[in-house]
Amino acid sequence: IRRSLRSMRRLELEGKLTSKERWRLMGLSDESYKILKDNNISDRLIHKICGNGIIVNVFEHLFRKVEPFLKTC
Repeated sequence: IRRSLRSMRRLELEGKLTSKERWRLMGLSDESYKILKDNNISDRLIHKICGNGIIVNVFEHLFRKVEPFLKTC
């Protein structure tokens, strides 16, 4: 995961991720992306939406690491 996050960040800084690629990295469906595009939501706004979230797979991984500690409390 760490390597993929570094790769994603590098691509993001280079501006090579499309709004659809960012959408997919967030774990969201192509169908929901199509709904946004069909309703004239700009790529810029989609980039902002994705930038204000957390990647679902990363969150799940972090939670699995923290969960054993929560059970001891």
